[in-house]
Amino acid sequence: MTGRKTRKRALSPEEEFRWAAEPEAEQPEPSEAPVLALLALTDALLASHADGSVLVHSIDALGTPWELCRIDPPMHAMAFCDGELVGASGNRLVRVTPGGTVSEPLELDAPVGAVVARAGRVYAVAGGTVYTFEDWKPVHRTPVPLSDCHDLDVDRRGKHVVVCERPGKGYVVELGTGTVVGHCNLAEGAQKTVTETYARFSPITDNLYRASSRAHKVEKLARLGRSGRTLGWRHDLDQPSTWCTPLASSPDGRYVASRQSGVGVLVWDLRTERQVVFAELDDSAHQEKFTKRMRREPADVRPLGEGSVKVTRWKALPERDGEATAVAVSPGARYAATGGRDGTVTVIDVRTRRIERGDGLVRQPACLSEVVEIGDPTACSFTDGSWVGISAEGELHVVDLATGQASSPGSVDVRGMSRSRLHLEENEIVVTDGREARAFDRRTLAPVWRAEDPLPGCGPLHYSGSELLAFDEPGGEIRLIRRYRPRTGERLDGPPVTREPGFLVVDDLMLSRAGRFAARARFGYGNTYWYTLSPDGEPGPLLPEDLRPLPDGEHAVVSGVQGWQVLSLSDPRTPLHVVDDLEITLGTAHVDLAARLVAGQDLHTGRLYVWTVDGGPVASFDGFGEARASGFAFTDGGLWLLSRGQERLYRLALP
Repeated sequence: MTGRKTRKRALSPEEEFRWAAEPEAEQPEPSEAPVLALLALTDALLASHADGSVLVHSIDALGTPWELCRIDPPMHAMAFCDGELVGASGNRLVRVTPGGTVSEPLELDAPVGAVVARAGRVYAVAGGTVYTFEDWKPVHRTPVPLSDCHDLDVDRRGKHVVVCERPGKGYVVELGTGTVVGHCNLAEGAQKTVTETYARFSPITDNLYRASSRAHKVEKLARLGRSGRTLGWRHDLDQPSTWCTPLASSPDGRYVASRQSGVGVLVWDLRTERQVVFAELDDSAHQEKFTKRMRREPADVRPLGEGSVKVTRWKALPERDGEATAVAVSPGARYAATGGRDGTVTVIDVRTRRIERGDGLVRQPACLSEVVEIGDPTACSFTDGSWVGISAEGELHVVDLATGQASSPGSVDVRGMSRSRLHLEENEIVVTDGREARAFDRRTLAPVWRAEDPLPGCGPLHYSGSELLAFDEPGGEIRLIRRYRPRTGERLDGPPVTREPGFLVVDDLMLSRAGRFAARARFGYGNTYWYTLSPDGEPGPLLPEDLRPLPDGEHAVVSGVQGWQVLSLSDPRTPLHVVDDLEITLGTAHVDLAARLVAGQDLHTGRLYVWTVDGGPVASFDGFGEARASGFAFTDGGLWLLSRGQERLYRLALP
């Protein structure tokens, strides 16, 4: 290891972490022993198996792994330094060249718990000591207040090290002096429910990130403080409901991967604190996946009558780690990988979300064909062939859904409209806010019309059917729907609405293409419901609570936990399509009646699904759990996903 040379050169992660070797002509059969450790380099994935074999998988040609060497005892942790593999093997540190030559190992005083390489140096923790090596020679030994560490990380300056011991202890130590400058121990009560804790330094600050088994979050801790100080909680990294350990850093230290509930993989970018990948990689039924996540089960119950019981004693369940035994993420997050108990590795291409096994079996063909940054719009909407968003300052952002081309054609005047809603007509962009509405030409952005309190004495304006609608404000049990046609200035009275006592109309009115009105109302202080109005204003029956009208103004969809119903607003009591037996926990279902397709996302796993409107499966996409959908749009051969949390649009190619 020539650490000085490494520090002098300025290489990108892709250049610095390449594996410079080719396989021999003949190779033995791939190992079926469990994967103990993974090392993800730019162009190759190295896997250490329980039988001692170390296999190399070419990322550009998966399906033909080759054996680099055999190590006894097998390597349970690996790092990469100056073009060579460094692995922890029992009490030894082993160095392997790309050609498969194993150098004379370094014997340490205790089993090696973890190993990491930074800036040409190798750091290993064994027993109560952190060893620092340069040029394959020990240059420092730092005592730490723990004796059986399983995790190690070094800060960006090479000044401090964090070590963790099972189940929940962790200390930050100054490498040069051995001084404890902080700790990230879990509370004593929390340690009773976890089996292991991990910690990682930020690559750009002195903050620390902590994760523990069976926790549903990664915690960001405060900067390093004085000796013995607890690194206090700052905030949690946003993530879905999933276990967080173990953690594995990319060789460049910027990215961190974790086993997702023991099956898939979750990747964060520590510089931006954003998720990069969340892939579940579990095709089992929903209940089976739920069972894997259970912590306890009832051990004793007491009947309470009328079919109900009270659990009086619970039994703790052993942790079920699923089939994934190791995870890794490459420099630059080009790909993420998991290793299994059966010896297989699975690779997720971050750019395309192609999911392929190390034996060449493709689980999910390349499907992500476009990612478009959309800024931070205050209001946005999909329309035929486009997505349009508007910022608080009135700047428009348009994405052509056919090409993925993003543009900012200019700005419109939305001053004073702080809670705007966006409506897209064929030739106009309409913005409403309270008692005001403005329209702009979609091509030139020139103002077309402006309506300031066009219906005096009425409630908030709602734009529907090219008209502005509002309820008047008189008391009593009769209310009128007022109508305003902004292109002609014509004012009309809609039907008088008779409302039952306690019925308060709120926040939405709609006029269908057939001239039928619908309103959304709250009964007393309960939930809100849609209901249709007869031509003489009589309210029809209450529609389901979470009903959403479709853009055609004639139909609506009701999303359930495991399906949906499509209703005709003219006859809502007779559903047109009913699907209620999906094996997922469905969020909001997006229904496109013209395409006869439905898109949805599993609330727990983040996996995306596409069905026919009758529930027939079309496609499912894994590896998009970090992109929580807030909107969908179907185009020819593709599905666009809007993720407001990520401020991005994703395009997936449909089969």
